[in-house]
Amino acid sequence: MHRMRKIPKKYLSRLSYTALHNWFSHTGRRLFLKMILRQRWLYIYTAAHAREMTTQSKWPSRVLTLPQCPADESWGGRLTEVIKNLIEDRKDTFNDIKDVYIFGGSMGGTGTWTMLSKYPGLFSAGMPVAGNPSKCDVSNVAQTPLLTVMGTEDRIMGIEAVTDFTIQLEGMGAQYVFEVVDGWTHEDTCIKSYTSDRLEWVFSNTKRHDDSGITPVDVEQRLVIETKYWTLSGVLIENPSYGFYIMQQKYSDSSVKTKKIYIK
Repeated sequence: MHRMRKIPKKYLSRLSYTALHNWFSHTGRRLFLKMILRQRWLYIYTAAHAREMTTQSKWPSRVLTLPQCPADESWGGRLTEVIKNLIEDRKDTFNDIKDVYIFGGSMGGTGTWTMLSKYPGLFSAGMPVAGNPSKCDVSNVAQTPLLTVMGTEDRIMGIEAVTDFTIQLEGMGAQYVFEVVDGWTHEDTCIKSYTSDRLEWVFSNTKRHDDSGITPVDVEQRLVIETKYWTLSGVLIENPSYGFYIMQQKYSDSSVKTKKIYIK
């Protein structure tokens, strides 16, 4: 008999988990997108390779876990252990789970950064949006592929903290995507970031079956097709002169790279 780990009930919602058979189906994708728009939630998505979980789908089953943060607390501190226990409980419940993905926006975005920092190697990939990684351990975060999105009109979470952190990730050879979207507010970023293309990138990162690491991604020759510049306050500018700017380049393979630069 399965016995649930010690997880206080106030952290669990009535939608504590939902089995998604075939993420790539329209119904599964729509259900996922509908659920992740909720605030104060972290979205933990686990994927199993076990055949017994689904016999009708050619894709592995997925389990979506949405822990609810109490109104008087925030994601971080002792709650990271609660989330870790919740993940381990799902692993115990659904056999042979290999991949665990974590998502979050706003406070959930900061919580996602925190989980990637505190538990390196636990997740196959993460997607923190509109969050703040400034208190995280960059060497730990660098061990997990991640995709993060920020909006230029976000007045709650600043772009610069993420820019500075990704510069450190770049120096450590981390696998990440950092996108800045012009005109997006904090709410826009939390709601609109989870596009099919971004989610497909997150789910393309999987653990090897021998648990020795993340499946490597083939990198082909690519060309820059578009370059944009923003001031550190988030103002789009066409012809930067001198000073610090955020530069975002889009490549011919649809990848995006964002970094802070100094023009003399």
